[in-house]
Formats: sequence, structure tokens, C-alpha cells
Amino acid sequence: MAEECERRLRMTIDNIAKELRYDIHEVSVREFNSGGANYSSRLYHITLSAPKHEDLKLFAKVAATVEEVRKMFPIELFDTEIYMYTNVLKRYRELENENGIEKQYKLTTSKFYGFSKEYLYETLVMEDMVAKGFKTYDRFKSIDWQHASQAVFELAKFHSLSIAVRDKNPEEFDNLTRNFRVLFDGDQFRNFFNTAYKTSIPAVKEEHRQRLADFIEKQDLDFYNRPIRYPVLTHGDYRPSNLMYKVYEDGKLDIVPLDYQGCQVSSPLRDLMYFIFSGSDGAFRARYYRQLLDFYYTELSKALRRLHVDPEKIYSREDFEYELELIQPYGLIMGVMLLPVITVNEESAPDMTSSNFNDFAITPNEICAQRLNEVVEDFIELGTGNPITDLLYFIFNGSDAEFRQRHYHQLLEYYYIEISDALRRYGLQPNNIYSKADFEHDLKEVLPYGLLIITTTLPIVTIDAENILKVEDDLGYLNAKTSPLFAERLNDIVSDYIKMGIL
Repeated sequence: MAEECERRLRMTIDNIAKELRYDIHEVSVREFNSGGANYSSRLYHITLSAPKHEDLKLFAKVAATVEEVRKMFPIELFDTEIYMYTNVLKRYRELENENGIEKQYKLTTSKFYGFSKEYLYETLVMEDMVAKGFKTYDRFKSIDWQHASQAVFELAKFHSLSIAVRDKNPEEFDNLTRNFRVLFDGDQFRNFFNTAYKTSIPAVKEEHRQRLADFIEKQDLDFYNRPIRYPVLTHGDYRPSNLMYKVYEDGKLDIVPLDYQGCQVSSPLRDLMYFIFSGSDGAFRARYYRQLLDFYYTELSKALRRLHVDPEKIYSREDFEYELELIQPYGLIMGVMLLPVITVNEESAPDMTSSNFNDFAITPNEICAQRLNEVVEDFIELGTGNPITDLLYFIFNGSDAEFRQRHYHQLLEYYYIEISDALRRYGLQPNNIYSKADFEHDLKEVLPYGLLIITTTLPIVTIDAENILKVEDDLGYLNAKTSPLFAERLNDIVSDYIKMGIL
């Protein structure tokens, strides 16, 4: 297999040499191992030498998947990536030039030299970024702010170009993205996920397993493949292993995104959640999660304005926050699916030349277990999967006893009717995703939250203007002088909880 791959690769390089008019040339090919970061392709460093020409340093990847595997995973390998380089990225560059985009604000890409679509030996050839001093990020390490912010800067530019094409010419956008399809959807996506879930769940702390299982059971995985407010061409596999970086002497860092095989039209938040939860640990997210989200939207807005697109009209901050609420759980789903693959030890990486499906199972290692549990715990803190927390927060912060006596149950019913209607508008069935029984169960479980939260928020909500504090530290509000309204509201809520049997 290896010898045949190299023979076919040399044929592709010879064709590239002819296009470059390297009539007399030599080709040096060296296969290398990615150390478990890539196991679906054979990877090569290539030197193309010719008289009166500087040596051309190239990189190639050749499909390593055997025919038996393709029957299980019916993918046209590299077709999407070839189309991205030969059509989409080319159009993006034209759009940047048309709008006078300065070099530092243009999308950073690797130069594409050629390809072969020969079945079982599909090949891509591009410039060798390693020869230019670029490296692949250590997949066993969490991203830091410098890498994360630069990666998100590139992602914002990538998404902005898609938005700009559609804004300026919707028909062109439709034509440009017509052939993109979801890599895995429907039963296939669910089967992949279930396999990964069964592998990952033993690594999850026992006290969280049932909670995770309940969350997963309610998920419509296909939902995350669909656009929401604004359709955007997304990368689909935006993780640190697919982003090469170079640090210059002055400390400046450049990042070049690669691997455009998973591109599809969906929500831009999909790429962002994928990147954050595949590439970071709990410590990074505790410090930078919200900051990185804000940074992305700020850079997206700047990139759109450079392309003469008004973000407030096309993709406002409200749109972004709305999609974030809906797509955020995708980070947990991808954590379950991807972390065993991302953190796999080199010797345990799946053999994609094998036709035995069992060879693709990955047992989570220590790093995977740690990262996965941090993701689960982050989503527990975020409250993902239980909308009742927002509902109770609103009701008990903003109403008095008279309102609740008249409208409490009416408002709960109204909420469930509206969320059901909203789900149907997205083509989802409430009974399958979030049934009335689920709603009632969550309400019963989370109801004490309403009493808990008012002890910390009501003093602030009801404070008199003359007593508003200049907060000197995070706990400054605890010293606030409460108002008579606070005492009245608090006692009303305590009475309500006694009537409901909570106290």
C-alpha cells in the first residue's frame, strides 16, 4: 500500500512539474508520521528540484482509507477540500481584492498546487508550511490566549467572507455552496456519536454520568448541522491540530488554517464551539471563555465592515447571542465525540487501512478523561440542557406575590407553548426533544433554584438609588443596605415556597 501510494504521488508531482514548466526535474519524497494527529491520510514532505529554479518545498496527503472502510463511511475524500481551494478560497481572495483589504486582514491560506481524484489514492499537494517555519500545535496541551485569539481572528475573517458573498449576491452564494453537504447526518451521525459516547462515558465521573445521559438522549444531533439566523459556510473541523502556527522573533504569531474537508453551510457558532471545546481545558475556559466569544464577534464585525457589510443589519450581536444559546450544547457533544480522538496516544491511533470496525474504537487516556470531565462540569455550570433556570430567575426576580398568584402557572404554560412552537419552526418535534413531561420534571427539580437565587439578586434588584454601591470587590453587594421592598418581596417568595411544599 505504502509503495503504491508513493508511486501515484510521484505521478501527481510530475504533472505539477509540467504545469510549472520544470521540464527536467527531480522529486524527493519523504513520508512522515503526524504522531496520532492525523490517521486518515498518508503525509509527505516533497522537494521538487529543477535547473535554474529554487527548490520547491511541497506537502502532500494521500488518502489511506481502504475500500472496505469506505463502504462503512461513504465519503468522497478530498472533493470538498479541492473545491474549497480551486473555487471558494479563490473567490474569497477576489472579494478581498475588490474591497481593497490590506494584507494583514486577508484570510491566511496555504498555496495550493494540485490534486488527483483517483479513487483510493486521492491526493492533495500544497506548499509545505513546515519548510516556512510553521508548526502544528501540541494536541495534548490546551490552547493559550495568544493562539486562541489568533485562531479566532482567522475564523472571523473566514466567516465574514461567506457572509459578504451572500449579502452582495445571494445567487452567487447559493451556486458557490450548492455542492456542500453534511459529512455525517441522520442515523449515520447518531451511530457515530453513540459509538463515541459508549467509549467516553466510562471516563466521566460517576456522579455526572446520568446527567450527561439524560442530556444526550434529548439531543437532535441534526439540529447543529443547520443554519439558524444566517447561513454561513463553516470550516467544520476547526481545531488546533488543523491550524499551523509560526512565532516570529518579535513575538507576533501567524496561523494558517488547513483541512477544509468538513466545510458545510450552518451556523458560525458551530465552528466556534468546536474550536473552544476541542482545544481548551477547564482552566482556559474559566478565564477566557466569555472573553473569546466577545473577541470573535468584535473581529467578525470589523471584518464585515472592511468588506462594506453592516453587521447590525446582517448578523447583529443579538443574532450572535441567540445562536450561542442554541448552539452552545454542540461543544459538549463534540467533547464527547472528539476528545478521545484528539488526545489519543500515537500507538493507539486507529488504523484507517484496516477494514475491522473494532479497530476504530479508542479507549480514553488520562488526558482525555480530565478534559472530558472539565467539559461536562463547565456545561453543568452553564446550565446547558435545562432552560428552567432562566425562567425561574426571571419570574422570582421580577414579580411580586400578587402577580404570581394570578399568573404563575399561566406563565409556565405560556412558556412551554412558545418553546414548542419555536422548535416546530425549526422542523423539530417538541415531544421528541423537550416534552411536557420533561418540562414538568425539570420544573420540579430546579424549583428550589428560584428561592436560592433571590437571596443574592433581590438585594440588588430592589436597592434604593441613594444606596447604590460602588463595588470595590466581587462581594461588595453583600454589604448593600436593603430596602423595605426587598423585605416584602423576600417574605412573599418564602411564603410561595412554603405553599409549594419546597420549605
